[in-house]
Amino acid sequence: MIPTIETIVEGLIDGTYSKQQAIGWLYLHSEEAYRGLRDDFAAAALQGLASVPVGNTGDKEVIGFDSVRAYQYADAMLAERAK
Repeated sequence: MIPTIETIVEGLIDGTYSKQQAIGWLYLHSEEAYRGLRDDFAAAALQGLASVPVGNTGDKEVIGFDSVRAYQYADAMLAERAK
């Protein structure tokens, strides 16, 4: 389990964590936040894609393509956000 940011800072101050350990924990926090935001963006994009009628075949290939496209939109949104 990843310690909270507050715990990491306190551990760094009191010597529980080394600087290297604290950086590692903080890196994991940032990775989780990025993945969570990417998933949120992809979910929003997928909702938009699902609202556009395309024949509603229920075809797994079409559904899979929409999922891939949703993550492509999410990546584009993250890139724009980083500017």
